[in-house]
Amino acid sequence: MAEEADISEVIETVKQHVKDAKFPDIEVVRILWDVMMDAVQWSGKNQQQNANAALHQVKTWEKLLNTFCTTGKLELELLYKVQVQCYDDTKLMKLRVCLCDE
Repeated sequence: MAEEADISEVIETVKQHVKDAKFPDIEVVRILWDVMMDAVQWSGKNQQQNANAALHQVKTWEKLLNTFCTTGKLELELLYKVQVQCYDDTKLMKLRVCLCDE
């Protein structure tokens, strides 16, 4: 997910792929989160830099997440994915706190 990509175009592309593949909504949320985190440039050295990079990625693609997290159940699934990511990499706990505050 390149930052240069137009978010509206990405949303329409994802909607079309979801429609064509008949993905369940909950799976779409999982995939979006995984793709967003895979696109982060993890330095591995600076914990603060990693957390800031992940937070920047989420803020950049916030509209995309909002488009597909349309119910409480889907929002809960997204929170679960964030929690798992933060548990796997405890240095990202700042990310969870920032997301929950917004």
